[in-house]
Amino acid sequence: MDDLFIELLQVSLGNREHLSCIPSEKEWKGLYAMSQKQSVGAFVFTALDRLSNSGQKPPMSLLYDWIGLSEQVRLQNIQMNKEAALLTRLFEQAGHYTAILKGQANARLYKQPLSRQPGDIDIWVDGGRDKVVETVQRLGFSKKEINVSYHDVHLKQNGIEVEVHFRPSSGNLNPFTNKCLQTFLEKEIDERCSFVEEGFRVPSVRFALVMQLAHIQRHLLSEGVGIRQVIDYYYLLRSDVNNDRDDVFYQLKSLGLNHIAEALMWVLHEKLGLEKNYLLAPMDEKRGRMLLHAIMNGGNFGQHYFEGQAKSLLGRMVANHKKRLQMLQFDVPETLCNELYSFYCFFKRVAKA
Repeated sequence: MDDLFIELLQVSLGNREHLSCIPSEKEWKGLYAMSQKQSVGAFVFTALDRLSNSGQKPPMSLLYDWIGLSEQVRLQNIQMNKEAALLTRLFEQAGHYTAILKGQANARLYKQPLSRQPGDIDIWVDGGRDKVVETVQRLGFSKKEINVSYHDVHLKQNGIEVEVHFRPSSGNLNPFTNKCLQTFLEKEIDERCSFVEEGFRVPSVRFALVMQLAHIQRHLLSEGVGIRQVIDYYYLLRSDVNNDRDDVFYQLKSLGLNHIAEALMWVLHEKLGLEKNYLLAPMDEKRGRMLLHAIMNGGNFGQHYFEGQAKSLLGRMVANHKKRLQMLQFDVPETLCNELYSFYCFFKRVAKA
């Protein structure tokens, strides 16, 4: 089923004309379930017109469900873009410089932008922690409505989860590479943002390639990462008209992100069909297969890793510990820092219980 799902993604990306076989009704249901597990249901729906021309179309009852999901995602994207534009106006009228990170900024790059399943809104706001928190409160959010973390302020705007970043990234857990990462990203986002027709600013592709790869590794070493983030990176690389890839890879090596970059390039080329001239690093098949296994096994952000497993809090901690140890091949210091942080969070949770 995994191979058939990969083929469906290739069709959606325009790198394949049809599937290698006509799926059975059971297989179509499995593909639909897998697309939901990976939060790409509306994205792969875009491939169904092409497949129907080849005599490969899902059962009508399933097709109706797929159409409904696609329309829901389309409407969500319209609303998310409106809210991102609204937040941009609010913070910039308050004297801040802003940029939308990841989600809606990535969606713009898709062939069909409204097919990307949205999550929350990430908006970077300059000025530092204290000024950003002060502005958030002046905009009408009370202290009870906001949650301040190391890098952002969590709040809800018209029912939508929003992360207001006063640092451009959640960063690495390794304090040495994290300092270098934040310094690079802060300089890059201060200097190179552009205003787009959707009504908000977006950072440079160079910023996005570094920031989002760090985000992918951070999630891979903790809960997990899904295929949606890989597709985002596919479109980011194809949008690099300034050919910043060589410079980006130099930055990645200095930040301990070269191994995850090499693994991701293998997945993008070998499994999704990205042309070699768009790759920013050499391909690493061994780590690439490990990354692909983690993606397919865990689903979007690893939310399905424990599916069907009745595990206690301690049992899940042990399982996560084993999973993280397998990731040592990507970045040893970052993985060990992740382990220490996970133990800290576990004992903190136990102390509160």
